[in-house]
Amino acid sequence: MNGSDGIESPRKVTVDVEKPENHYNFVNIIVSGEIFKTLRETLERYPTTLLGSQALERYWEPERQAYVFRNHCRRSFESILYFYQSNGILSQPKNVLSNTFEDEVEFFKVCFKIRYEDQGFHNMHIMGFGNDSPFKQMKS
Repeated sequence: MNGSDGIESPRKVTVDVEKPENHYNFVNIIVSGEIFKTLRETLERYPTTLLGSQALERYWEPERQAYVFRNHCRRSFESILYFYQSNGILSQPKNVLSNTFEDEVEFFKVCFKIRYEDQGFHNMHIMGFGNDSPFKQMKS
């Protein structure tokens, strides 16, 4: 509609906030301000984990076009993301306290068993996670 001065009146615009489809199906994940990018298929290989399940959707922020995790350890998340990308290898970084790493692994519902190697890391390979896991037994 035109006003008396010939200028068009502003119109209300509806913006679709659904996740955009992209050719390679990349997923953006923000952990305490740092952006990580990976393929959705990589995460979906582990459907019982937080990142591989529908539970991930509650962390979607359309204005950022990313899944956002505030107040989480970025260094731990690097190892957790590597777990997905390496088909199940999980390594605790040297510069992250064990209890911090354990909390992050539990939050993201990553499953594993412990295997130690002499590389300065605690290397773990997928197995299971729960009250009877070797990881939980170590905490006591």
